[in-house]
Amino acid sequence: MPLIGRLLSGLWRGPDRQGRDTAAPAPVHESQPPSDYYLAAQRAIDGGDLPGAVEPLRAILGVQGSSPEVHCNLGVALRAAGELDEAAHHLQEAGRLRPTMAAAWYNLGLLEFDRARYAEAERAYRGAITAEPTVDSWQHSLLCLLNYAPGHDQRDVYEAHRVWASRFPAPPDMHTGRARPRDTGRLRVGYVSADFRGHSVAFFIGPVLQHHDRRRFEIFCYDNWAQSDATTARLRGYAEHWRPVHALDDDALERQIREDRIDLLVDLSGHTQGHRLPVFARKPAPVQATWIGYPQTTGLATIDYRITDRYLDPPGEADAYGSEQLWRLPECGFCFMPLDAAPRPGAPPCMASGAVTFGSINHYFKVTDGVVAVWARILAAVPGARLRMIVEHGERPAVVQSVSARFAAHGVAPERVDVRGRTDLAGFFDQLAEIDVALDPFPYNGGTTTHQTLWAGVPVVTLAGNGAMARCSTMILSMVGLPDLAAANEDEYVAIAARLAGDPRRVAELRASLRDRYRASPLYAVERFTRTLEEAYDAMWQSFCDRDLAANQ
Repeated sequence: MPLIGRLLSGLWRGPDRQGRDTAAPAPVHESQPPSDYYLAAQRAIDGGDLPGAVEPLRAILGVQGSSPEVHCNLGVALRAAGELDEAAHHLQEAGRLRPTMAAAWYNLGLLEFDRARYAEAERAYRGAITAEPTVDSWQHSLLCLLNYAPGHDQRDVYEAHRVWASRFPAPPDMHTGRARPRDTGRLRVGYVSADFRGHSVAFFIGPVLQHHDRRRFEIFCYDNWAQSDATTARLRGYAEHWRPVHALDDDALERQIREDRIDLLVDLSGHTQGHRLPVFARKPAPVQATWIGYPQTTGLATIDYRITDRYLDPPGEADAYGSEQLWRLPECGFCFMPLDAAPRPGAPPCMASGAVTFGSINHYFKVTDGVVAVWARILAAVPGARLRMIVEHGERPAVVQSVSARFAAHGVAPERVDVRGRTDLAGFFDQLAEIDVALDPFPYNGGTTTHQTLWAGVPVVTLAGNGAMARCSTMILSMVGLPDLAAANEDEYVAIAARLAGDPRRVAELRASLRDRYRASPLYAVERFTRTLEEAYDAMWQSFCDRDLAANQ
């Protein structure tokens, strides 16, 4: 999902600041002219301090009255400050005053998505699309939303992706043979991503880049993110060719890929922030695949394969709802390297307290109303149990009240829902140390979170649904030998969680053994996985060569 910071360049900007003293924000007094407030707000925005823009923007409204631009910017700043209800009010007011202000609708969509209010988010995104139909960001955010929102079946989601892809005409050389004999050199593989950095994708792609067989494969990484970090530096050391491409337009990136003579080009982003799917639509490489970053079709006919496995995408219905051919790897669809620095699991907290703590460490936007209803049933079935919820801005009373109210609607007393704010990775593991059993959201399961939770010794209860995003935790649990923790329906989900809560000995046994189980699983066998992936790449290339040969005979 695109970050809010990327929107600011498209919003209202303040007046010319040349020659002004910007050392400190101007104090807010009604007697000051609005330009001083503009300067204070702009200074905060330019410095990355969006909450610091709240008071100057409020002052501007007090002095000059309603303005759609100011309402929109104030809504953005309030969202960053965690004042979500007030932020929604100002964004709605901006849209009311100027229905064609796409940025107001888009920011409202982002905010409602944060709160797992999917219907409201979808309406807002569609408002942005109506206002500015040609802006791709609005389209991609809507496509991402459809994967999370209940009520959209696989056919609906697939058709929406195909509608987006229909704007790209098939390139004239899409079926032109460009194969070169395999024995003339190594297979040239290119990975395109905006997530070669401190991002969850790095946990998946890092081990593969590290263990690729350099005798047979020549690796190119096309990095589409402007900033780099320590993770970027580490991944750069694994690739023979590193191309920073965030500043390249589609023409230039296509030209670079063709000049590099890439045989197989792999998208790692799908429709997430920083993708380069319009370049894939031009078919710059003879074989193209998508993997890791987006467990759904891209909609593009120019991407030949989506790499997966039989757990994520069981044969049958999954094959019907994708523009790509599903290439199922024999064991699992990806490997994962957890943090070795994570603390060793201790005893489960229920052994000392006598009461079970369930936990949700996933992003709150995955917690649908249906999930809240099922989790409320679990709390009703396990008297004395509590639910730890990790929520963005969870330290703010208004957010705590909002989360508690959702559970109170199902008869759960507020004191049984413990809301905490999100934290860094070290804090993430501290939170897991205080949780006995993790509850996985649905229909969009945890991914990286499930891996790290099991690594921390905390069992995860999941509900298997339709599509890869709804079966990720089922695959992971199957790999570590715990398929019994994956439910087929809501009643079974409640029963599994309640059964675990009533068996503290098994919870303790899992706490002590899960890390070893993970180490022994195919998920952790990164070298073996990389060889399997390379075999798939070879087979994809050979299939292309065979078709190329047949077409030219």
